[in-house]
Parts: sequence; structure tokens; C-alpha cells
Amino acid sequence: MINPALQKACAAAGGNCEDLARLLGITPSAISQWKIKNRVPLRRALQIEALTGGQVTKEELRPDVFLDPGRVPEWRSDVALDCFPQPEPGLGGWQGGGAGPSASRAAIVSACRLLMRAGQFRPSVRDCCMWAECSLPVGVGLFKTIEILHLEAADDPATRDAIVERVVGDERTALAVETLNRIVRAVVMGAG
Repeated sequence: MINPALQKACAAAGGNCEDLARLLGITPSAISQWKIKNRVPLRRALQIEALTGGQVTKEELRPDVFLDPGRVPEWRSDVALDCFPQPEPGLGGWQGGGAGPSASRAAIVSACRLLMRAGQFRPSVRDCCMWAECSLPVGVGLFKTIEILHLEAADDPATRDAIVERVVGDERTALAVETLNRIVRAVVMGAG
């Protein structure tokens, strides 16, 4: 399904994709690529919101980044989380016996990384524990704040790369490593 917010942005810019391209100073073929990929680059989503005076918001254009995962609209539900391998069963089942807290912590962080790679950049402790097959009290006890979990999970090259790919897309090659790291931190910390 085509992103209705992108259609709304074209209308706000004057009626069609060419008008939106002209407003952004890019080629219409770039917008065609967004339609094919069903994703507006993060930077362009911010520009569109600013240039349309808020008629089209960044949340509409990139709900995968700016909205809580539970609020992502149906047209954007193209990521099937069950297609990603789950952490090893039983790693996170620590209840005072069996595998210890370090195994539970590793399983929760691994689950958080999988969810982040799938586009859920700020998964809840509950979701991470469910995927890691840990109890919620164990997960809450292992991480003082959700930010600690998110930052630990994002401190992984494969996870950072996946976040950068989803957020910045093809424009990542033009950005400095420090900038990419700031983008990842902002995304997983909820800034935007």
C-alpha cells in the first residue's frame, strides 16, 4: 500500500510529485524511489514537515521512527517480526535457578537488537522479555531504565547499521560516522 502521507505531502506542495520534488530541490525520480521503497528518508520527512508548515508531519511520514511501535499504522506494518530469529530458547528463563542473570541480560539485549533491526527502535522491556522468554520482573530488575537497555542494544555494529539503513537510507554514505552515531542515539533515545 502506498504511504498516504506521501500523497498528502505531494498535495500540500502543489498537487503532484513533481511539485514536491521542486519544493525539496530534488528530482521527481527520488520521490518515485520513496514510493517503491515505501519509505521517506528521515531528513526529507523533517524537511517536508517544515516546508508544508506542519500540514504533513514527520510522524505521518515516518511512523516507524517517530511513533511508538504499537501506534504504527497498518500501511506501514510491512515488517513481520516473526521472520527474524528469536534468541535461543531458555536463555532468558532465569528465575533464581538455572541460567543466571548474565544469560537473561544477554537474551534480553539480543531480543532488543532483533526488534530494533526490524524497525521497532524503542521496544518496551515487556516486548524484549517476551522475545527472550524472560519474566518481566527479571527484565525490569536487570535494567535500571529502558534507556540503558536501548543504548546497550544499539551499541552493536549490525544493529547500528540496520537502524542507519532504515532511518537514513542511501544518504548514509554522505554522512560522517559521528553524525550517524548521533542519529542512532537520537532514534533509540526517542529524540526527534
